[in-house]
Amino acid sequence: MAFGIGGFTFFAFCFIGCLFLLSSGIVLYYKIVTDIDEEKEQIGMLKRIGLNDKECRSYLTTHLAILFFTPLVIGVILGTIYMHAELEFSPYAGYMMGFIWMIIGVVAVLDVLLYLALRKRFFRGVKV
Repeated sequence: MAFGIGGFTFFAFCFIGCLFLLSSGIVLYYKIVTDIDEEKEQIGMLKRIGLNDKECRSYLTTHLAILFFTPLVIGVILGTIYMHAELEFSPYAGYMMGFIWMIIGVVAVLDVLLYLALRKRFFRGVKV
């Protein structure tokens, strides 16, 4: 019975996590597409003060990485703390936490792939 309740909770959190991944990807994609004009102006100002293309790309890469990976890191920290606290007294805690880490790994890989694809498009849009 306890495993059934824990399984339902685990399924619910996986489903909610997938929805958050999808929604954060859409929001970040929208932000990147709509911020291209502002970033063009900012890159123009940075080039006027003496930055070259390599330094501008480094700045944009850092800016996009912070936007993309901050929600993932915060979600992983809070989610694993909560799931560990919930499963602490369960005999299946090791099994479930292993499965949770596997899902986190898959989500992180998907997030990195989305980041790389959007970064390339962003660079083309900004023309750096």
